[in-house]
Amino acid sequence: MNESRRGFIAGLVAGTAVLSAALSGAGYVLTVTTAPPLVAAFLLFLVLANGLLATFNLIPALPLDGGRILHAGLWRLSNE
Repeated sequence: MNESRRGFIAGLVAGTAVLSAALSGAGYVLTVTTAPPLVAAFLLFLVLANGLLATFNLIPALPLDGGRILHAGLWRLSNE
């Protein structure tokens, strides 16, 4: 596999993994801490907003990460 192709795919996967880790961490903080209700509601809003943006970002349209992941997968399958 070409090094630039490998780096391209690794960058896309790493970005998605970091976002998932951030959402998981925020969810953990929300469930473990005894924060005031307003702070917990704000953290929950941030978690839900990030989840919505992550889902939207995985739509397979070209400028979004989903489109780039699809492009990288097709690039790998074509062996060019």
